[in-house]
Amino acid sequence: MECFQIKIYLSFLGNTIFLRIFASKFVNLQIKLKVYMRIIYSLLLCLSATSLLWAQESDTLTTRYKVLSKGNITITGNNILNRKEGKADANTPYNDLIGGLKLNDSQVMEYIDVDKDKKTFSSSTASVSLPKNSKILFAGLYWAATYPYEEGQVVAKKSVAKDAKRESVEEVLLKVPKGKYTPVKGEYVFDGNTDSRYIGKNAPYVMFADVTKLVQSSKRIDGEYTVANVRAARGSVEGGSCGGWTLVIAYENASEPFRKLDIKDGFLEVKGDKSIAFTNYKIPSVKEAFPRLVGAVLDADFNQGENKVGVFSDKVGFYLETKTRKIKNFFNSSITYGEDYLKQRKPNSKNTLGFDIFSVVLPNYDFEVFPVGNDYLRVSFSSTNDSYYAFLMGLAINTEESTSLRDEEVDRLLGKKTTPKVAPTGQTVVNANQAASAEVKTNQQANIAQTNSTAKANTTGQTNATTQAKPPVQQAPAGQTATVGQASQAGQTEQIPDNVRRITATNVKKGFYLILGVYSNKENAEKYMFGLRQKGMRAEGSFLYAEKNLYYAYSLYAATYAEAFKKQQEINTARSLNPDLQKVKDVWILYVE
Repeated sequence: MECFQIKIYLSFLGNTIFLRIFASKFVNLQIKLKVYMRIIYSLLLCLSATSLLWAQESDTLTTRYKVLSKGNITITGNNILNRKEGKADANTPYNDLIGGLKLNDSQVMEYIDVDKDKKTFSSSTASVSLPKNSKILFAGLYWAATYPYEEGQVVAKKSVAKDAKRESVEEVLLKVPKGKYTPVKGEYVFDGNTDSRYIGKNAPYVMFADVTKLVQSSKRIDGEYTVANVRAARGSVEGGSCGGWTLVIAYENASEPFRKLDIKDGFLEVKGDKSIAFTNYKIPSVKEAFPRLVGAVLDADFNQGENKVGVFSDKVGFYLETKTRKIKNFFNSSITYGEDYLKQRKPNSKNTLGFDIFSVVLPNYDFEVFPVGNDYLRVSFSSTNDSYYAFLMGLAINTEESTSLRDEEVDRLLGKKTTPKVAPTGQTVVNANQAASAEVKTNQQANIAQTNSTAKANTTGQTNATTQAKPPVQQAPAGQTATVGQASQAGQTEQIPDNVRRITATNVKKGFYLILGVYSNKENAEKYMFGLRQKGMRAEGSFLYAEKNLYYAYSLYAATYAEAFKKQQEINTARSLNPDLQKVKDVWILYVE
């Protein structure tokens, strides 16, 4: 299993914290540091946070597909634009890694077209290789580019349209291994040509098509995939032109651990700091658990300012780094898998001039980053100079087999009746094409349990109910006295402390909610949760208490009081350690009867 060098900043363990450096063979070098490192950690958190305006609805990544299965995620793809200079045409790999003027901003860009088919105007290839006896669960094809016009040129040191027309971007051609081209029509994930921030500028777009059946029916899964007729701006564009395609695959394989596979998409412009979160998994007690993180980004230039990707659990944070990606320039216009460039591409450029795809295994030696029981992972993006656009992110992470995808709970929360479909044995599947046509876009981190007005679950309906002998007392709001509620014995009803606030609501799932705040309208609740997520706090969703016409924003839901109290302690402790959340009030428990 590949791993990569990484610096980990651990939270406080008494008066000592540890710095571990992971090498490719999991060589473990432990350096004991004194308590002053606590100050360094706090400063790092401060530096990673910025004040920001509320983003528009497009600025988010939401779940496209998720599944519980023994399996994993793989990703491949290629750019569709390349430089054209001298005798080197666009089909010639571009390997200049010097930086400076070697950016897409300063290049004359032209379509790559490697298929020798006169019916296509652009085409490039990339290969897929899965473990033996793998079964395709999901295959999603994405194509994205900056496309304000068909072709631009530089006039008086300014990029202007030479060919102002903008053709349809909704259909491309896909060729599976040893197959023929098949037309694939996609749906917009984002269209910058309709967004005032990008109209008249670089007008980026992102398209998606579910090609699961096409890939499943292919005689060969492994091999070379070709995508053709992806549109992008040739010549010159303000800020540079770039484009390409990505194929992300979730697969089942009996030799893999039981995992949650979660694929998110959308459009997240990063300038400053942004984050997304993955939740609703629980790392089991196993020998090892190394999550895989994959993603794709548009307009990520090589050596253009500082950009970093951080990964955080509740108490540990680190920045990604590989042999080909530096900590301070992680998105560097490259297509990589693990430590190295993905070589099985045509052309196989090292510098893909603004189009970026990655796949990394996150180090978790001795479970120091993601311990047994961990159920929260936050990915943070930062950029100090140039903006880039994250449009795809996927996580494969070990989880308990009793994990629930919880969509049925969300539907009940919304008062919506569902009829779950039976999933294949050993799998629990939710596909966005079967589920919500649009999740609540203002939820920046798109936690899987967030409000989804039209979610339809395909779940096994499994739950993980826990019973404890002595549930502790809730942290009471100021001015209240907490009383100890004795736990239920087997077969008895759990007793709830008298100071726990209660409401009765027929349209809301019964249980315990860790409340962040109460609002008179949904927009304010969503904005508040959005801000908390940017600072690293869990905020799963909101619900309407119709009797009072109030919206309750909550951090998470729990089926039992004991579970709710435990999570309340964890969340409030984590909040108190985050300098950006010092003014945020502790969460409190609400019981919906």
